[in-house]
Amino acid sequence: MRRLLPVFVLLMLLVGAILPTTVALAQAKLSTTNTKARHLFEKAQEQAKERDFTKALETLSILNDKFPSQGEPFLLKGSLLKAMGENQAAFEAYRAGLAILPPALRVTLTIIPWGNWR
Repeated sequence: MRRLLPVFVLLMLLVGAILPTTVALAQAKLSTTNTKARHLFEKAQEQAKERDFTKALETLSILNDKFPSQGEPFLLKGSLLKAMGENQAAFEAYRAGLAILPPALRVTLTIIPWGNWR
């Protein structure tokens, strides 16, 4: 048992170092070169950072209406709805966003736990 403890600690440190950078990269980038879409996404992220979730959700709704082929705004919308306690709407936003994302990015995001879905 004592021999496994250092291995376990090392494994946990590696996982802790890898997953947060993956989450940060996945949430910070939008997979488009369209400047208007990027601007709206950054604006929604800034509003969310300022804890103005209603304005961020409005901005994301505009973004989703104008650029429905982008999955990342749906995922951010799901995160905001989850933070507001609207679990069913958050689940639907996550489902819509994951269906749109490219397969390579979808695999990366589904490995990361999104929290407790009580």
